[in-house]
Amino acid sequence: MENVSNWKKIQDLHTEINERLREYGNVSIKLPKIPGQFGTKNDSLRRLERSGKMAAVAQSVIDVVKVSPMSRREISRVTGHRLSSICGRVKELIDEGVLHVVGTKFDDETERNVEIVEMRGV
Repeated sequence: MENVSNWKKIQDLHTEINERLREYGNVSIKLPKIPGQFGTKNDSLRRLERSGKMAAVAQSVIDVVKVSPMSRREISRVTGHRLSSICGRVKELIDEGVLHVVGTKFDDETERNVEIVEMRGV
């Protein structure tokens, strides 16, 4: 709440400065956006969390990896979710201890070694 009250003080000061600047003609300054107020990455993330889309993707990852260990790209193909969404959910699931990396394999499409993940405890 302290940040909100500080921001209110800044807004009040901004208004006062602009009123004084108007005395000198058509001059004003713009106040920067409140951090996190308008469409930031974190706001989008919170909206996704609330909507349950992230949980649905995570559950898709779990369902697929229960059947067989696979790479993130393979998970993306099987589930139909974008690779970027899969990578984020796999990282979260690894951090939570649900999944773990069991090895690597060569991916012909990217011509790189990729990690293979599986359910922990399998």
